Amino acid sequence: MKKFHNLSNDYLFKNVFYNHHYLSMLLQDLFQFNIKDYDYTSPVLPKENYHKADAECDLVLANKSNIIAVEMQNQKVGSLENRTLVYASKLYGRQLQKGDFRYEKLKPITIIWLLNYRYGEKETQEYQILEKNFTNDLVIT
Repeated sequence: MKKFHNLSNDYLFKNVFYNHHYLSMLLQDLFQFNIKDYDYTSPVLPKENYHKADAECDLVLANKSNIIAVEMQNQKVGSLENRTLVYASKLYGRQLQKGDFRYEKLKPITIIWLLNYRYGEKETQEYQILEKNFTNDLVIT
């Protein structure tokens, strides 16, 4: 008997959707998001030093003006909001070189989460598309 895996398997997800055509179809169908002029970049996010935890997005794409990270998450692990802020800050940080203070030149970051679990209070059997501005949780004093 053959064993089948679905695309929520991390290895399969990354390998199937590293194909630009398939990822383009997925994002266009779900979010009407066009990635025609985007290229894949390294999914490895920088860490400050040896003792800090590694972070890696499933897929990262960029064009001249934007960066997109696509993440498949099967289990609810910690705070999605905080994880989003960590990923976004690392994606922003890797755009700057040492001594570069041109923060206004940073490309906007879009993180697309494909969750294989229910998020929030809404209990539904259907997938949900949620747009949330997590920067509202950021307090600058």
